[in-house]
Amino acid sequence: MKKITLTIITLLIIQLINSQQTITTYSSGYNSIRGIAINSNNEVYVSEYYTGKVYSIDDNTGSKTEYASTGFYANNIIFKANNDLFITEPYMKKIILKTL
Repeated sequence: MKKITLTIITLLIIQLINSQQTITTYSSGYNSIRGIAINSNNEVYVSEYYTGKVYSIDDNTGSKTEYASTGFYANNIIFKANNDLFITEPYMKKIILKTL
């Protein structure tokens, strides 16, 4: 009985938390988002698979600026602590490094 009561209380708390969340569009206008990463400066970047491009996103306006391009496809992205960017490119079967 205690386990059922605890489960019900947990579900009610989760529902209460979820009902108080606000979900808004941060940025839009992409073809095929595949990856997202945040660098050490808390700047947001996304990769588009079919265009091979990586965009930085302006935190205030949500507008995008091309930051890098693989020339083919862009899959996952990740930053090192020094803000070097790694992009996985599946077509050419390689990892691309963009340094600052």
